[in-house]
Amino acid sequence: MAASQGREERPRTSMTSVLRALKSIAATSSLPYPQAIASSAVLIYEEADNQRSKSDDLRRLVEKVLEIGWNIASALVDTDSHPSEALVRNVGQLLSTLQSILDDLRSPSSRGGFSRLLGAGFDVIRVRKLEDDLDRAMSIFLKQTQLANVALSGSLSHATAHHQDEFEAAILQIYQEQAAQSNAQANHDANGDATLPPEPQHLFGRSTIIATIVGQLCASDQAHVAVVGAPGIGKTTVALAVLYDGEVASVYGRNRHLISCETVPTAENLQATLGDYFDLKGNISMPRIIARLKGPNPTLLVLDNFETPWEPTAERVKVEEILSALADIPNLSILITIRGAERPAGIAWKRPFVAPLPALQPDAAKQLFLSLSDAPEDDIYLSKLLEEVDYVPLAVTLMGNVAQHTDCKALLDEWTQQKIGMLTRGFDGRLSSVEVSIQVSLSSQRLAKAPLAVKVLQVLSLLPDGVTTVDLSRILRDETGIAPAISTLRQVALSYMEPISNRIRALSPIREYMQKHKPIPGEDLAILQDYFFRLTKTVDESGTFDNKENLSALRSQTTNIFTVLLAALQRADAPTEAILSVLRMGDFIYTSSLSRQLLPLATAAAKNLGDRRLEIDCINTGYRLYHQDASIGLKDAEDRLAILDALEDVDERSLALSKARTMKILADCARRLGQFDSAIEYSKRAIAIYSAHDDYRHHADTLRTLAWTQLYSAEPHEVMQTLQEALSLTDQHDMPLIRSALYSRLAQIYASRCLFPLAEEYFRKAEQLQAPITGESQDYVTNLYSWGEVLRYQGSLAEAHRVLLLAERVSVKLGHEGWVATVTEALGSLAMAGGDAEKGKIYLHAAFRQYAKLKWIIQQAKCLTEIGDVEYTLGNYSTAWAHLCEVRRVYRGDGHLGVMVDAEALAKMGNVALKLEKLDDARNCFIVASLVFRKISDRVALSSSIQGLGDLFLQQQESSVSKACYEATLDLIKYTGVRKKIAECLMRLADVQEDRNDARRDLEKACLWFKRAEDPIGEAKCTARIDELIATTEDI
Repeated sequence: MAASQGREERPRTSMTSVLRALKSIAATSSLPYPQAIASSAVLIYEEADNQRSKSDDLRRLVEKVLEIGWNIASALVDTDSHPSEALVRNVGQLLSTLQSILDDLRSPSSRGGFSRLLGAGFDVIRVRKLEDDLDRAMSIFLKQTQLANVALSGSLSHATAHHQDEFEAAILQIYQEQAAQSNAQANHDANGDATLPPEPQHLFGRSTIIATIVGQLCASDQAHVAVVGAPGIGKTTVALAVLYDGEVASVYGRNRHLISCETVPTAENLQATLGDYFDLKGNISMPRIIARLKGPNPTLLVLDNFETPWEPTAERVKVEEILSALADIPNLSILITIRGAERPAGIAWKRPFVAPLPALQPDAAKQLFLSLSDAPEDDIYLSKLLEEVDYVPLAVTLMGNVAQHTDCKALLDEWTQQKIGMLTRGFDGRLSSVEVSIQVSLSSQRLAKAPLAVKVLQVLSLLPDGVTTVDLSRILRDETGIAPAISTLRQVALSYMEPISNRIRALSPIREYMQKHKPIPGEDLAILQDYFFRLTKTVDESGTFDNKENLSALRSQTTNIFTVLLAALQRADAPTEAILSVLRMGDFIYTSSLSRQLLPLATAAAKNLGDRRLEIDCINTGYRLYHQDASIGLKDAEDRLAILDALEDVDERSLALSKARTMKILADCARRLGQFDSAIEYSKRAIAIYSAHDDYRHHADTLRTLAWTQLYSAEPHEVMQTLQEALSLTDQHDMPLIRSALYSRLAQIYASRCLFPLAEEYFRKAEQLQAPITGESQDYVTNLYSWGEVLRYQGSLAEAHRVLLLAERVSVKLGHEGWVATVTEALGSLAMAGGDAEKGKIYLHAAFRQYAKLKWIIQQAKCLTEIGDVEYTLGNYSTAWAHLCEVRRVYRGDGHLGVMVDAEALAKMGNVALKLEKLDDARNCFIVASLVFRKISDRVALSSSIQGLGDLFLQQQESSVSKACYEATLDLIKYTGVRKKIAECLMRLADVQEDRNDARRDLEKACLWFKRAEDPIGEAKCTARIDELIATTEDI
């Protein structure tokens, strides 16, 4: 017996030590996460200890809570100061689970006699479910946070081994919520012939063309139709879809035939293939074939890949004679598929001719991809991926097959590296490899007879935007041979002319094939380079862009310029002029994702030349494109400045301007690190240099970035003075792009002060100046994002969603991961505003993960503040408190001295403290936050803090003081247009009104504001309150 008691006592003694350690962490730890976990575990123990009966189920649950709490809290004490997204998410889930256990223990049923309740099967299951939830939270925590110093007991390790994290799966799909796969195409028609190939199961975007062909084939007793187009464009698929069309099946029944001519190189082979197909024995002749096909019933013969026998010049006449003989057979209709845009002669083809098959429309390409892959339909990288392959059906199909096991972001990255090489199923064949399909077209004898055609195609391979015939003649310096070459390329469908711009283009797979297998020779590349080097010299360095003709030419050729420069810089002997051309592109650098490949190559080329200043200029130009850690960026920029200081025998003005650009980067890195005094000092030094050398464009732009730093460091008056100085410069020297950026900055400041009409005006001005010059650029994304945020504040949620999705699309197109993260965060806040907290949580965690990857500390802190707000909305108050405390710890622990993030966290902590009944903490949080928001003139944030004080006084039953706070809140925001906040404040005022009529009036106003804010949940709550008030009044 004594031995038995000893065995039972040891775990109790162990749990006593664990409890003591947890109490110590809860009381003394300065780290929010371990402190919150330890506190929750101790509260659960104390609540369980107060239960009247101690069941084995309850004891086991509490011991598990203590062990998990101790292990995790102890491990977190030793973690890195910057929390990962996985840590934030899993701490949140663990705290929520602990809160659920505590709430369950505190429930009236539990207090009424836990042992009695556990006697019922339902309550035993409930406790075990709580235990299972705890195991699951622990399992996920261990798998995803990878805390090496967590040592669990064997039983606990076993219990947590079989759980999966659904929330993690949801985050991985943030850009792309799971959508139902497209249904397979209909089964074979009842009249289908077993000799036909299978009906296409993935056919999209061809219904109009198919209907046209079906109409031509079924409108008369006999019709002959040719389906023409480029390699991989889907000619065979269209022909098969026609064969299986219901109307065609009804007209032709079982007399529908498809013969592949892919392995039929001569007229003799064609004749033999026809005889074999129709089961003719012995000597096969055309009369016997004709006799076999003659009959009273309509017959449809499809000859697929007819270019194989028809293409060779020596065979063409004979093949056309066979085709003519077939065409003369009564009741026989012929449908051929053939590469190119040329039809065989001697046949009365049905008019109007079916136009060459174009690439798919974006929506159809997306449907095709989704029907083949496991990708969600709203994957943010999908549209860019399909655009990269020019929506060519075969390329989309092969890419979709790969996407069954690879996500779209990874595919896009792989495309950047491998290009056309990844478009294969692993074996050669016309329908399984884009390269094989294109090679067939390039082997055309028609192409061989036009030697300049290959050179033109090589040029087109470097011109994604296409080129006019006039410009092509200038590039190749050939006035006479261009037209025949273009004609030949169009005949074999290796190029096409865009109908509106009249530009000659080659589809993406064809361009990539040429670059890989038949690259442009060095002498021809030199000619091409020279043309585009000269084009970059038309970029207006002064920033006026007053030559509209030059601007139009430049915008229409931007992608061509970058592609040619990329080819030039990839060569071992990259010319200096290529590097200078990159730098001359200025603001246009930020309009293309190709810049991310271009600038490292330019930097490397300058380094090979031994030109340190040119190398540093390339690095500085690329600063906005890359997401270097701010501390590393600061150190690297300091090193570059030291190198520039040591240079000799360099043009004085060029050297000074290079130093100024480096100082501007130093200022931005310092701002991102919260070192605002240093940031301001670097900005002012750069401004002095620009001013001394009359570089007005960079002078004004550096003033703009200085104003942003001043805003972060709570210097509102200096902000406006700085921006007005910059605007004055742009007025004097007519610099529309800089003025646009300044208007955008002003709009952001006005929005932060809730002056939304002014914000709207300046956003519009910024857009009108920027869009005609650089189009979809990084500045365009900035405007869209900021405008979306203004719309959200005003409650125009549907419009905000549209604008933010556009910002997301352009960010992905430009490959700017930082802006993708920022817009993702905004979409999370928008989901919250729309009442979908769970969706908002997923978006915000995805954004936090991206910020952590980029090591953007301020953005991480702001995002974690929003995550804390989500947990508050979901009722997870302990979790919310821990997150918000972590925001302040991380932000201040890194030496950030700014006040905006800290104040935002404090204001939200005040709301959480009220729910946790920490009234003194709530008061302190609201007061400090109010003082900060008052200093930086953030009216909406200030109103929220004052409203929080009103809630505090109401909780303390000081209604008159509470009412004064709510009235002050309403006075601050009633003219701002922040509809939801106005509605919420009116509802609170109704709570403290002594007169029922006044309360009803406030509620009716609140109901209208909720409706304007597109908040049906708030509107419904308000309506219910009105009904309740009316019912109460009638009873009285």
